[in-house]
Amino acid sequence: MTLVVQAQRPVLSLRNQMMPNRLADLLGCAHTGYALDKCVRETEKIIFDNGGNKRFYGYLLHGVRPNADLWRKLIARFPQLAEDMENPLWLALHDLDECLWDNLAAGITVGSGGFPGSSQRQMNRLCGVPSWERLGVLLLVLRTKVPSLILHRLWLARNFTSYFALASLQSPFSYIAADIYSLVNAILGKVDVGESGVLWWPTDEQEFEIYLDRMMFLASRLITNGWTRRMDRSGVLLLWMVLRKSEYLDYLQLHEQRGRGERIPDALRIAWHRELQYLNDADIHIAGLENVKYVIPRL
Repeated sequence: MTLVVQAQRPVLSLRNQMMPNRLADLLGCAHTGYALDKCVRETEKIIFDNGGNKRFYGYLLHGVRPNADLWRKLIARFPQLAEDMENPLWLALHDLDECLWDNLAAGITVGSGGFPGSSQRQMNRLCGVPSWERLGVLLLVLRTKVPSLILHRLWLARNFTSYFALASLQSPFSYIAADIYSLVNAILGKVDVGESGVLWWPTDEQEFEIYLDRMMFLASRLITNGWTRRMDRSGVLLLWMVLRKSEYLDYLQLHEQRGRGERIPDALRIAWHRELQYLNDADIHIAGLENVKYVIPRL
């Protein structure tokens, strides 16, 4: 059964912006129109008719949809682009009837099993390593009111803010994170997850930027202390584990104040390596997502 969604232009624009920013990462070039044009033509030898518009890729970075010829050639070379455009985040940012969120949430499966339970370990499996690719699934769970998912939603209410921030530090999502924050902020204002709502959620864009700065500082401390070499997939997971356990965060901040680094606690190191192995096969599928059809409203 096809789910027809009245597309919201701000969401479509951000989805379109994701494509050239992801492409820049895949090509290893700067996130500018000039660099993209040069790499696509000279490195990838992808030629298309842009009508002589030398600023075409710059327009893509501002949310203009690529023409059909270029899009076809790009996804043939980079299938990841098509996966990004079909990510559940874009649907989760739309306004839908409450029952549709419930139906979609009921269709979530993780790995070879069904929907996970609400224990710490099972929620870790649902969330995976913090990244923008999972944000849509988590938003979907937050927006549903299915009674059986109340514990999942309460867990997310405690952990969603740090998850979103860590996703926002990673390219290509970092290039549109501030605009996504504004959309998510409006959504969370309508989400009922108890009296406290989503904990520590920034109240405005300025507070969001301050929160991101703090995350970047903590990430630099992990690297400086030798706990991880870089903020790649494993480094991001380590930082998220530190943020969710006060004793590790206190330990890091204590030695920060003393002006010296300390080796990673053994318990954290062991849990970190175990968690990386556990999360490797936690692919997510949402039944019915493939049947979504966006209808673009006329101006």
